[in-house]
Amino acid sequence: ATKYLNQSIEICKQINDLTGIGFAYDLLGDILFSQNKFDQAKKVYKKNLKLQKQIKDTEGIAHTYGNLGNLCKMARDYKCAENYYKKQINILKKVGDIEGEGKAWFNWAMVETEKEEYDSAKEKLKKAIKLFEQCSFKYGYELAKKEMEKLNEK
Repeated sequence: ATKYLNQSIEICKQINDLTGIGFAYDLLGDILFSQNKFDQAKKVYKKNLKLQKQIKDTEGIAHTYGNLGNLCKMARDYKCAENYYKKQINILKKVGDIEGEGKAWFNWAMVETEKEEYDSAKEKLKKAIKLFEQCSFKYGYELAKKEMEKLNEK
């Protein structure tokens, strides 16, 4: 898959398809992330963030902030993760992406859980649950409720 994504990036560069490059970078970063190649994924996500800012793709910027936040979370750099999730939430709130905003709150809640900041995690999960309920994202709603139940047992 990475071979074909790299080919796609080169073709998109030849035809100046910046949106196509952004999609390919996003997928490539996700593949590298899933392969635990975190440093490589971070480089690709950073390239994508620069490109998203260049083409003013607000939702793409927010999505990439989320990916970078997830990388920071995996590295247990919680301050970094929080910073990216805050940026992501601010953008998604402005553009009205309720599901995306809920996912960002959920991810931030999982950071708080790992830090054993359970009250803070609960507050963030409440926000995620409310947003998932508003946009009828059943899977996210059920997952967030399950995490809330775990926290309530602590």
